[in-house]
Amino acid sequence: MILNTWNKITLICGNHGDDCTHQMQIKQYENDKRDTVFYSCPEYKSIYGSNHDGRSCNNRLSIKDYEHMMEKISELVDDGAKIIDIEGVKWTDRGIDYKVIKDDGKGYTVSVLNRKAMAK
Repeated sequence: MILNTWNKITLICGNHGDDCTHQMQIKQYENDKRDTVFYSCPEYKSIYGSNHDGRSCNNRLSIKDYEHMMEKISELVDDGAKIIDIEGVKWTDRGIDYKVIKDDGKGYTVSVLNRKAMAK
C-alpha cells in the first residue's frame, strides 16, 4: 500500500471528453435519515437542491468507490520490488470507468466516469 494515497489523487470528471478542467469536488448531502459524502463534478446540481440553472452533470463517486479505486491504484503501482508508472492505465469497476491520465511520480490524476450515476 502506498502511504498517503488519499492526498496523492486528483479526480477529474470523465464526462467532458478531453477537457480535464472539471476537477471533482467533495460534497455533502444532509437529510433527516443520513449524511452522505461524495465526490462530484463541479457542474453537479443535486436533485435535492433548488438551484437548477443550466445543465447538471450527474457524475459522482461515493467514498466507498473512492476507496476501491485507491486499493486498485496501490495494487497497480506496487509490485513489491519497485513502483510502476501507471499513466494511461484504464479499468472499470462496479460500473465506473477509470483512467490514470497523469502519473508524475508525486501523485495521480484520474479521470472518473460513473456510468450508473450518468444513467439517472
